[in-house]
Amino acid sequence: MGLVEEGEIMTSLPSRDLKIGIIIDKTMDVVGRNIAPALLYIAVIAGLGVAAGLVRGDPQQAVSFSAMIQASALGLAATVVGIIGSYLLIEAMLRRTGLVTQERDRRFFAYLGMSLLIGLAVGAGLIFLIIPGLVLMARWSVAPSLFIGRGMGIMDSLGKSWEATKGNEFTIIAASLAMMILFYALAFLPPFLFPQLGLVGTVIGQLGSAAASVISCALGVALFGLISARDTMGVFD
Repeated sequence: MGLVEEGEIMTSLPSRDLKIGIIIDKTMDVVGRNIAPALLYIAVIAGLGVAAGLVRGDPQQAVSFSAMIQASALGLAATVVGIIGSYLLIEAMLRRTGLVTQERDRRFFAYLGMSLLIGLAVGAGLIFLIIPGLVLMARWSVAPSLFIGRGMGIMDSLGKSWEATKGNEFTIIAASLAMMILFYALAFLPPFLFPQLGLVGTVIGQLGSAAASVISCALGVALFGLISARDTMGVFD
């Protein structure tokens, strides 16, 4: 069995084949094969987030204009580094699971644009109506792997992902929440429930957020393998 060719049409698995347990199992398998790059990603992203928090200081106290600028710059740097880091992490995950072996030119700027587009759409959906945001997240979950692993364009990646995940949205959402609920809780709850933790709470929050991003990347790679690359040798053979 060989690598799926770039021009090959993506076909969806029947809904009965894409189950929550299978998605979780394959996602954890992807993470397990990529511990080193995952830990490096978490360390860098969490470190930048903590640095931004330290510069920003206590939100209940007055902050100088220069501190606000520095914190904003660090926050922007963390966002850009996070997106580029996710590109490199997904690329490593695809290679280490045997889902892609062909060398391709890296397209960081295009990926940055696609990531911002997905983030804005999903974010808007989550703010106004939670379910639509989760559905968008599920339907576009394979797009990054298509973009990086198949060399597709932005719109083609989004379109193929949308088609491939049709009918499995809530299975993907359920699997995603089951794996990431703890990390999201660590990311958002400490500052509100335990403000006395200070720096420790900030570190816990940033580590939780970065770990959730790792799971999200691994989920997309796992779905790519389950849906569009069943005949690819590797973790999904």
